[in-house]
Amino acid sequence: MEKRLPLWSYKEGDPPLFHTGPMNDIYSVEGQLIDELTSADSPFLARHPDEALAFFLPVSIVNIVCFVYRPYTNYSRDSLQNIVKDYITLVAGRYPYFNRSSGVDHFLVSCHDWAPGVSAPIPSFLRISSEFSAMPTHRRDFNRLERISTG
Repeated sequence: MEKRLPLWSYKEGDPPLFHTGPMNDIYSVEGQLIDELTSADSPFLARHPDEALAFFLPVSIVNIVCFVYRPYTNYSRDSLQNIVKDYITLVAGRYPYFNRSSGVDHFLVSCHDWAPGVSAPIPSFLRISSEFSAMPTHRRDFNRLERISTG
């Protein structure tokens, strides 16, 4: 018998920053995970958010960096950070799930070290987040409860 972890993927947001990611090149794992976790055929999706044990924030960090970040004009990451912060604020205001757990059961995927930097304006999210990484970051301000790494 197959055991499953019921996930809820938020529906808010439009591509290319949400619900899709790169499907080739070195960051393709992010796109493949987003696709798998948002697909209607995913065995992990809950039918209703009340059934979910974890909540997926379908934010593509790679696409945010690709479409928004313009280092040749400004190295500030404020606009990148605001996208993630605004998305979390949106779902927290629209649904009770983020607030009831302070986001501890929410996650996003990223296959590189941009995620901690882009999530920086939400210290509570960084504090309770888990990192699953092949190349972990060692930022002091990213105090994870869990760190699982192959690096």
